[in-house]
Amino acid sequence: MTKKWEIQTLMLFGGWVNCWTTIDENGNETVEMFNSYVEAKLALEEYFQECDESVQEGYMDDMVDKDEYRIMEVK
Repeated sequence: MTKKWEIQTLMLFGGWVNCWTTIDENGNETVEMFNSYVEAKLALEEYFQECDESVQEGYMDDMVDKDEYRIMEVK
């Protein structure tokens, strides 16, 4: 069985939830899963970098709280 990983966001109501989505080959929005921890970590780091750039450019007021994100193996 191949392991899968997901990025979870801490929600005020609902706890830890996978809110990350992608568009599949049929144009449908689906929950995004990663084939490795490293792949998920790189995607999360890219997201944080994009958020940081948005703050610097004035598109966002504050940086997201990195403690509200985690990577978990899907069982």
